[in-house]
Amino acid sequence: MSVLALGDRLSGDDRDFFRRVWSTDPEVYRARIRAAGFAGLGDVLDAGCGFGQWTMPLAEANRSVEAIDADEARVDVARRALSGLSNVRVSRGSVGRLPYPDESFDGIFCYSVLYYTDHRRALAEFARVLRPDGRLYVCGNGLGWYLHNLIDGHNGSAFFDPRAMAAQALADTLAGRTGRQIVIPSEVLVRDCAAARFEVEAVGPEGTLAVAGEVPGTPFFKGTYHGQEGVYELIARKAR
Repeated sequence: MSVLALGDRLSGDDRDFFRRVWSTDPEVYRARIRAAGFAGLGDVLDAGCGFGQWTMPLAEANRSVEAIDADEARVDVARRALSGLSNVRVSRGSVGRLPYPDESFDGIFCYSVLYYTDHRRALAEFARVLRPDGRLYVCGNGLGWYLHNLIDGHNGSAFFDPRAMAAQALADTLAGRTGRQIVIPSEVLVRDCAAARFEVEAVGPEGTLAVAGEVPGTPFFKGTYHGQEGVYELIARKAR
């Protein structure tokens, strides 16, 4: 069975999203992994792996990958999609309560997940399970992303209402509620990373950062929407 055929096990927006991310040229993901400095790290955690589209290039470029996600359906499909890789284990769990011993990983990759969580708690867990000088990559959303969804209706379908999602995210942000999407401006994440003992090396629009010796990959989103911060990425290291 092809990986894309696994989408038939899903329904609604999950099926649309799965087909979209797994139809992307794998080299796009590989280039982004290299740009973020996630090649040759050793043991890596894909924190909030979703359907595993980032887990595959992480596994190709590193010794081992633990992939974790809170959604059972996504975990099941990711396991099937990645079944041919011997150095990957996919598990269900929360980034706010990681089931790993202290100092288990050389790198943590967290793409478009942190804003669903109590991000300060997740950062504390990341710091706990990372080894000293371990690398952290986080992708997050600023206010402009939600304005874009609210005004422009990004990827709307019969199964997904981007305007309703954005309105709920803005309401939850103002009310201080977590569990669904909230706005986390990059300056807030930088401050909270420092509080969690991370040294931020770079922050910028999604898909534009590159560690020394690498070149930026292909962005999936814009850095600004409607004059406000859109989707951004951050690279940091755990303090020694």
